[in-house]
Amino acid sequence: MKRSPAITRHLLARQVAERVDGLSLRLAKAAVDALTDSIADTLADEGVIQLNGFGTFSVRHRSARQTLHPRTRKPISIPAANVPHFAPSPQLRQRVAAAIASSEVGNGSQAFFPSE
Repeated sequence: MKRSPAITRHLLARQVAERVDGLSLRLAKAAVDALTDSIADTLADEGVIQLNGFGTFSVRHRSARQTLHPRTRKPISIPAANVPHFAPSPQLRQRVAAAIASSEVGNGSQAFFPSE
């Protein structure tokens, strides 16, 4: 399956500017920056961001643990950490699944129907 290139902050701002009539690229960049800064600040305060129809951003606590170094096989200690987490909404999951399914059918993919 062919992967699309990553969308950068600049490309995201360009898409926002194209979708909103009268919105300049400069203001779209400011809006994207404000959104990402707000999400980061809320997560830094261990808050939760719920965007209906899109998903939920939250912080999860990962406990300290012991594991083995993959190359040397010596035991190492991994400290506890708080990590950002994103849980997509059911609507987002369905939209992505439908888009991927339609692109596979449109490309003539035979992944699910092997030749006999």
